Amino acid sequence: MINDLDESLKQLLIVKGKLNSGEIDIRFESPDREWVGKLSKPTINLFLYDLHENTEFRQHDWIVNRKGATASKGKPPLWIDLSYLVTVWANAIEDEHRLLWHVLSILTRFPILPKEVMQGALTEMDHKIQTKTAQTDGAYRSLAELWGSLETQLKPSVSYMVTLPLDREAELEAPIVVTKRLKVDQLGKTKFPDELFQVGGRVYRRGEPEKGVGAAQVMIKEYGLVVTADESGYFKFPTIPPGEFTLSVVTKDGKETTKKAKPPEETVNIPI
Repeated sequence: MINDLDESLKQLLIVKGKLNSGEIDIRFESPDREWVGKLSKPTINLFLYDLHENTEFRQHDWIVNRKGATASKGKPPLWIDLSYLVTVWANAIEDEHRLLWHVLSILTRFPILPKEVMQGALTEMDHKIQTKTAQTDGAYRSLAELWGSLETQLKPSVSYMVTLPLDREAELEAPIVVTKRLKVDQLGKTKFPDELFQVGGRVYRRGEPEKGVGAAQVMIKEYGLVVTADESGYFKFPTIPPGEFTLSVVTKDGKETTKKAKPPEETVNIPI
């Protein structure tokens, strides 16, 4: 969500501010000494330095979502204030001040983030995204202390705050980690491989990767190791030496499939 907000703010400056992205950079990194030393052209920096709950928007009643003849209850979102420190970096101070004033005029024109500049997940949001520009209720209390922590020169800056809803019941979809690398130190005269691997993957219906095949027997022929895939088709072998090997999969109906594999592959998915 934060990445989508960053991209939306970038579009706001480019589209509504009519900035030439080929001549002016818009960046979001921490403006520390090392970052400043790498700048090659005028740059607008939006440094996200704080996130905290907006208690004025806090809701206590459950949200009821109705769909046809059914309804479900859910927790209301938390409203989070994301605070940016906006600065401009250029070779000439006149250019910095001119561009900073232009950025300030763009941000103050839109107390509600326009739909046409929203990116990613923000395009699906029903809520209005409110902003505050150059207000004194930001999270930082001492600009000198903030700039001191960045170890760079004190700059004129604009505080900018965006308030987003945080869905406390949203699920994050991410791939399951099934392959790992284990470094082995040698002790005494016993010889082990320098590396061992956890190797895993999924057995699934050919052409339908969302349909895992459970209870399939998975064997590494070279080592005589056998595991059983779980109900979703996932399997793993915990300690495999490096080098190519052959996986053999036998389903409950006796169908066999083989596949060559060589760690470290991210996953060894086997269609049957």
